[in-house]
Amino acid sequence: MPLSGSLNDPEFKIGRLILTTLGNLIVKAVTAPFSLIASAFGGGDEESHVDFPAGFANLSAKASSKLQGIGKALRERPGLSFEIEGLADPQLDPAGMRPQLYERKLRAQKRRLIAESGQTPPPGDAFPIDAAERPTLVEAVYRRETFAKPRGPDGKEKVLSAAEMEKLVLANIRVEPDDLRQLALRRAGIVKEALAKASPEATPRLFLINPRTASPGNRVELKLKAD
Repeated sequence: MPLSGSLNDPEFKIGRLILTTLGNLIVKAVTAPFSLIASAFGGGDEESHVDFPAGFANLSAKASSKLQGIGKALRERPGLSFEIEGLADPQLDPAGMRPQLYERKLRAQKRRLIAESGQTPPPGDAFPIDAAERPTLVEAVYRRETFAKPRGPDGKEKVLSAAEMEKLVLANIRVEPDDLRQLALRRAGIVKEALAKASPEATPRLFLINPRTASPGNRVELKLKAD
């Protein structure tokens, strides 16, 4: 512990100074535990949360480095346990989610067309959409949407380009509460997975708690869990 004072000062008491310093450390451990973790084990900033890009559940290089530092703390301090709470921001996250939900609609349409042709669609969602087939898929998705389509003065539906149809579909995609909840859960799961990878023996000390989707914050919050 760094101590400072003048030995020539008649009021200087080494014992009192040590107690004061210890007291300050205890207060800091209670009020800002991640300050101590960051200074002792590395991992970047002192904040007790991990930020995510709006609409996504991908760890940045900065977040990964931070979790490595926290993982080191978990390895070296068996008494540490964390609650992991995922958040999704109802104002910020939908804008980032709509393009992803749109791409999911295109893949679902491609899957439908493959099945209708008598073939077996590939497993999972991650199959490519070629630039050549995209306009056909966009139009098919547009036709299936139930929002009001633009009409001309004669009352007939306007003929639109693929880009115009795509823009309208995107604008009318609704991000539902469950979409936000699933995003928050994915974020929390990714943080837990990163900490468990950094410190496998600490996995039983990592606890996912109910996500939050009604307040600001596109992040995951880490909270020291009291025994």
